Amino acid sequence: MKENWERMKPARLLSVQEIEEMLQAFMPGKSLKSTEVLGGGFSNSNYKLQIDSLDHPLVLRVCNQNICQVEDALHGRLHKHMPVPEIYYSECNGEKSFAVMEWKEGIQLKGVMYSGDVKPIRQSAFSAGYWLSEIRKHMFPRSGFFNGALDINEPLKIKPDTFHTLMEQFLIDGHTSHWLGSELTSKLWDFIRTNKHLLEDIDPAPALVHSDYNGLNILVSEDNSQVTGILDWEFAFAGPVYVDIGNMLRYENIPHFAEFEHAFIEGLQSGGIVLHDEWKKVAKLVDLIALCSLLNNRHGGINRVRDIKQLITQTMENWGGY
Repeated sequence: MKENWERMKPARLLSVQEIEEMLQAFMPGKSLKSTEVLGGGFSNSNYKLQIDSLDHPLVLRVCNQNICQVEDALHGRLHKHMPVPEIYYSECNGEKSFAVMEWKEGIQLKGVMYSGDVKPIRQSAFSAGYWLSEIRKHMFPRSGFFNGALDINEPLKIKPDTFHTLMEQFLIDGHTSHWLGSELTSKLWDFIRTNKHLLEDIDPAPALVHSDYNGLNILVSEDNSQVTGILDWEFAFAGPVYVDIGNMLRYENIPHFAEFEHAFIEGLQSGGIVLHDEWKKVAKLVDLIALCSLLNNRHGGINRVRDIKQLITQTMENWGGY
């Protein structure tokens, strides 16, 4: 699951002095006991902070201004009702924007998914599915990307023609075809044109999409495998649930994948979500947008390119079984 993926931008490591300066407006006079860089982020930087006189850690998240504003608004809306960290303080100002937020206890869902232990795999999958159904209760008047006030300032409704246009931008006009190679690009383009009709009417009621809903961004309890944290909302937008389903079920090589998938969908449906008859094909098609967008740059990264090529090939080869 994104093993050894390269960052598109090198991480900017902050000094202790820089972190202390960031904290002064929020906690004047408090001193920093320790800092720890948290792994897993490919775009932003996160630090675990221990502060004198506080008996619990904090998280410092460093990002750009737009991400800071959107996450600040989303966390404010969600944290009282869902396992989403509360943001205590933020400064959304340019490339040095940051937020200080609640530390959520738990282990990455990824660790449970690859553990091979069926009971916690099923429990965590059901819990993740249920919380996705809760995310979907946050509705919006139309699909698209948010500004800092959570208004849709860039409409995007996924349907056959927009899917075709997006994939054309990646495969014909963009950099994705360079990394996929001509043979895989040609096969994928034929596959897209053959199957895009499945995306008709998949977004009748636009609702919140996490857009990176997977085992790296979800924490679960070690005791009962229930979700304790849903992190990293930087890619969130309003759209169809299949974006998050496709992301969660992207890696099919995990132990007991069938059990995980079944429990995840059960949890989702337990929250009242009604799915398309061919929901898995729809989710896999929608996930191709994310996969191709990840390669639409000049610096693909050896590990990233290899992984994404395998995932795209997997989708086409396994299509009949979906």
